[in-house]
Amino acid sequence: MEERAIPILTPLINDKTRLISQEDQETIAHWTMKTATCYEQDDAGSAQLQKAQIRDVMSGRPSRWSTVWAARWADPSDVLLRHDVLHGYLPETMQLMGQWGRTHIGLGNGIALMAISANRPSNDFSQVSPKSPWQRIWPPSGTDITLRDEPFKRSDLDKLNADIALNAEA
Repeated sequence: MEERAIPILTPLINDKTRLISQEDQETIAHWTMKTATCYEQDDAGSAQLQKAQIRDVMSGRPSRWSTVWAARWADPSDVLLRHDVLHGYLPETMQLMGQWGRTHIGLGNGIALMAISANRPSNDFSQVSPKSPWQRIWPPSGTDITLRDEPFKRSDLDKLNADIALNAEA
């Protein structure tokens, strides 16, 4: 997986290209899920992935009940690797309606990746899907994408968490 990902990720990391072809999106999604899975499993208290999802990653594919997003990364001197647990509650009852793990990876001067995984069968990520500048690469978008000029910065993490909390309350 690393050997397949290196020639695709290197130009993105070095901001030599912002284009991610439809074919490359799947390779980047596989690599992102593998990296996120390894990082998440290092902290048992925040691990969200189920055994079936880990088996998916070990088999060389993005895990089920997951989505992967890409954006430009703003700080070449800062490598980002962060995992958060997100909870969604029904506003009327405050009953837990969903729980997701989200891992951010920021690399070089060009690309940030985000993996979001539900801890139970779900393909509904509407409450935790990020807004611009993020673009979904998994499940496949069906088209080539070009990373937007607007970069994602470490300082944007708190705003992203607040936006997701507002989506969960809506």
